[in-house]
Amino acid sequence: VKTRAKMSSRNADFFAISRGKSIYIISPFVARQNQYTDKKTRVVDNDKYLQERCLKISTGKAGKDFAFSGDDSLLASLDKSGRIKFWDIRDMAQQARETTSSGKRPALERKDPLLTLTTTLPAEKATPSSIMFVDKERPCVKGVALRYLLVGLKQNHILQLWDLGLNKPVQELHFPHDKDSDAICSISYHPKTGIIALGHPTRNSIYFIHLSAPRYNIPSMDQARYTTMLAEQDPNLPRPESTAIMSGIRELSFASKGQLRSVDMLHTPVATEASNDVLFELYAMHSKGVTCMNIKHEDLGWSRDNKVLQPVDAEASGFISVASISPNAATAEAPAKSAKAAAPPASEKVEPAKPAPAATKPATKQEPAVNGASKAEKSKKAVPEQSTTETATNPAILTPASYALAARPKASTTETAPSTKEPTPAVTPSPAPVEKIAKNTETASPVDTNTINKAVSDVLSREIDSLYRRLDEDKRVQDAAAAAKQDAVLRLVSSTLTDNVEKTLNKIIATNITSSVVPAIVETSSTLLNEKLTAAVSQHVAKIVPGELKASLAPAIAAALQEKELQRVISEQTASKLAPHIEQSFATVLRNSIVPNFTNLAQTSTKKAVADVERRFTEQLRDAEVQRQKDNAKIEQLSDLVLGLSKTIHEMAAGQSAFQEQILKLQRQIAGDNSARSAVSTEADVVASIEDPELDGITALMTQGRYEEGTIQWLQSERQGELFDKLFVRINPQYLQRLSPLVSLSVSAALTSSFEQHVDERLSWLSTVLSTINLNDPEIREVAPKIMDVLQQRMQGAYMSIAENNAQDPALRIVSGLSRQINDIKKFAEHGL
Repeated sequence: VKTRAKMSSRNADFFAISRGKSIYIISPFVARQNQYTDKKTRVVDNDKYLQERCLKISTGKAGKDFAFSGDDSLLASLDKSGRIKFWDIRDMAQQARETTSSGKRPALERKDPLLTLTTTLPAEKATPSSIMFVDKERPCVKGVALRYLLVGLKQNHILQLWDLGLNKPVQELHFPHDKDSDAICSISYHPKTGIIALGHPTRNSIYFIHLSAPRYNIPSMDQARYTTMLAEQDPNLPRPESTAIMSGIRELSFASKGQLRSVDMLHTPVATEASNDVLFELYAMHSKGVTCMNIKHEDLGWSRDNKVLQPVDAEASGFISVASISPNAATAEAPAKSAKAAAPPASEKVEPAKPAPAATKPATKQEPAVNGASKAEKSKKAVPEQSTTETATNPAILTPASYALAARPKASTTETAPSTKEPTPAVTPSPAPVEKIAKNTETASPVDTNTINKAVSDVLSREIDSLYRRLDEDKRVQDAAAAAKQDAVLRLVSSTLTDNVEKTLNKIIATNITSSVVPAIVETSSTLLNEKLTAAVSQHVAKIVPGELKASLAPAIAAALQEKELQRVISEQTASKLAPHIEQSFATVLRNSIVPNFTNLAQTSTKKAVADVERRFTEQLRDAEVQRQKDNAKIEQLSDLVLGLSKTIHEMAAGQSAFQEQILKLQRQIAGDNSARSAVSTEADVVASIEDPELDGITALMTQGRYEEGTIQWLQSERQGELFDKLFVRINPQYLQRLSPLVSLSVSAALTSSFEQHVDERLSWLSTVLSTINLNDPEIREVAPKIMDVLQQRMQGAYMSIAENNAQDPALRIVSGLSRQINDIKKFAEHGL
């Protein structure tokens, strides 16, 4: 028996697992907690969970299937013996819905069902497969008690429709199959349309069966209470006047898609089409994948108002065969009463019918349908033989609008109506017609008297028939109850006899062994031991002892020597004996050998250490002298470089001064005899004209991309600060990365010459210059310390000047950071750290 798991009907807080003879209610919220689930593998510790959170139903037999009721208050189980058991799970559901996950909860176990029904006779082989609650749309949506059960037998090739109000099956459908081991048929139910979809892998087709149910007349209550009232035969429950029937059948071939495996149903369609077009979506799993089918009215052979289009009489066409269910098919645990309903008109002449059992629900055996045509079941009636031949009338084709039509008797004005396929309650004759007839007898003719007599005879005949049927049913119930009681008594007697016989045999055997067997064995054993033990032991000891001693002595001695107590005793004895001799020998060896050797070794080591220190010191002095010479050479080179640079700058300054003087002389000659005021103005204009060409020249060089020439001309100018404020402040300092390292480093000195204007821009340029310094360049590394000293002094002065003007100026933080960066560059250039 396979393990099955099913969701509850209305609650996502719990589900159920069937395993062997038990059904467990599981709360996923609690099971996923860390105390039960491994975080990495997400595998639940079943044993721990079921030990601390056990909600168990013991079915007694290995389960085949189970189903939750529509309101999750009851669970119906179907075991291997074909018994349907109904279990009240309201308290289990309440505990499963609790969200608290801490602590162990007391176990809940159900062993006694509310009601038990049997699908097969004891002599028949039970082949149960599945179970499902079905009913009309309204009770399914509201979540109240459902009246009908759909039970599948023989891999669901046989469907039994059970009416819980009658406590018995009312119809069976037999679908064609080759053998009992064929693939199982899958079943889905759509309450809104009353359609049962059955996927038949053997025929590779899908059957659509319409369930017609009468008007729902059960008071509002949950399924558990309804089942309890049925088991107690509560008189407050309304008597069923009619029952449900599986009527129209339609078969659709699946050969065009592949080999069908199973089907499942989505009750609410999600297709983009209009909701009136698609009734439900059917998902078919087949050999090539999964197919979604939108089932419409046309697929079921219905019109828009749910009427059957072009109905076919399936029995007359030879598509199906109809037979009656055996009277013994009703359950023995929960019998139901039924009677044949017939109401012939008083005007017809009918002979009293013989007592006969009521016709039960026919079993329909499906034959292959042609082109998936719609088929409908046809009712049959076993009519008693009468003196006159009467023609049976076929019932109307059942449609979705004709709920319970087949469950009611059909009256005719010319002949007796045939009984329908499903059992209906007995019709009690009304006294009104009899009273009316009695009143009319005073003035009626003799013919009317005969008619009245015959009508009374007919009524008596029907009542006698009903009485006989009830007597037969009561007899079957009593026989079943007697058989059950006899079976229980036999089981009790068998178990009692088994226990008593087992206890008696245990007592007899123990007494005999104690009184007879044990003394004899003791006496015989003593005699044999006395006679043969001595000789046997001597022989075996002589052979075995030497080898065993040889094999065991060495490990035993080794183990004994490893014991601390033995080692302590041996060491004490040995120490007391050897201590004087060892002390004397040690003193002699120490005086004659060890002390002289240590003295010689110390002297030798000291000499080696002194020589090694002298050698290392000499090498370090030599290396220091070489490094000093290299440093002197580098300093000289740097001095020469600085002197050359200074000389070049002076020469350029002298040339510029001479050029300016020439220009001034030329301007004086042109000016002539202007007035003093005009001379002053002219001199200012000349100065301005002298400054403008320098600015224009540098601007032209920078515009042409000759950055290094323009920067050198700026550095050589005496107006470095003014040129920066007028020109370079508007240039992106990133171009400094393209210049030679020495020119870029020289820019830092020009930038820090003045901090009167454009302080932020000067600091930004200085930060760019410092980031471009490459200390791996030997020339930069030689010049950098001196330039960094100058920059450090200027940055300190700038910091003091800015702080005096505004102590909260953000530029102070930038100056401080640049000072630290300048200090780090200086240290790295000096020490390489």
